[in-house]
Amino acid sequence: MNRRSAQQGYLLIEAIVAMAVLSAGVVAINESLHRAVLLRAISDDNTRAAFFLSDIMGPLEVQYNVPEMTVEGSLAEKYGSKSTRAGTGGLERFRYRVQVENFDLPMPALPPDLPPEMFMALEEAGKNQLRKIKATIMWTRASQKFECTAQTVVLQQPEWTDPQLGTAKDTAKDQKAQDEKTVKTKQNSKLKKQ
Repeated sequence: MNRRSAQQGYLLIEAIVAMAVLSAGVVAINESLHRAVLLRAISDDNTRAAFFLSDIMGPLEVQYNVPEMTVEGSLAEKYGSKSTRAGTGGLERFRYRVQVENFDLPMPALPPDLPPEMFMALEEAGKNQLRKIKATIMWTRASQKFECTAQTVVLQQPEWTDPQLGTAKDTAKDQKAQDEKTVKTKQNSKLKKQ
């Protein structure tokens, strides 16, 4: 009987060790699944943030004159709770910030022999021409803070003015007038030949 109870004790220890190993494996698998689900959710949030950045910055990039501004808000307020966009549930966690400011490029050295009025015009032409647009989407997931940022530079005044020629519109008008004058001169010379 002593030998039999020793064998039963050995089986009990073996069963306890097997249960401990099995429990550790189940805990590890459960933790791996939890991390995989969390990483998938974070990846989904990053994708959504990139789409919202594109949606916010797109209209500003094509706008003719973008004013200097800073705007902040909630995506739930911006897109509303009745949004028909796919996957917009849970927008309460997302906030956005848009900053538009002047972006001055350093002026290259100008030739010293330029006339003073052209020198001044070229210096003025480089000011307030570019705007830097920076948009940020911020959100929380599992008590962690995340953000996704995009920025670009857009041309504020797409028309450069040559101090001697005027604007591109003036140049086009002058060219049209010159063309009309040439046509009239040709017509007059034909009439004189007849």
